[in-house]
Amino acid sequence: MPKYAVPPEVLVSWSADLAYAIGLLTADGNLNKDRTRVEFISTDKDLIDLFCQALQLEDIHVVFTPPRLRRN
Repeated sequence: MPKYAVPPEVLVSWSADLAYAIGLLTADGNLNKDRTRVEFISTDKDLIDLFCQALQLEDIHVVFTPPRLRRN
């Protein structure tokens, strides 16, 4: 299984969690140039955690960088 792959049992049948993850990918995801990887990018750590839970991704390395504060 490739690194960070979604467990096959998650993709066997349609579920609310799978629908949620696909919705997040549609809104905030992208497909890399060679179409071998889907990326989900967000500055909201809770949203990243929900995405990982929905797809049962437990062994991934998530880098969270808080959004920068705006200076006036």
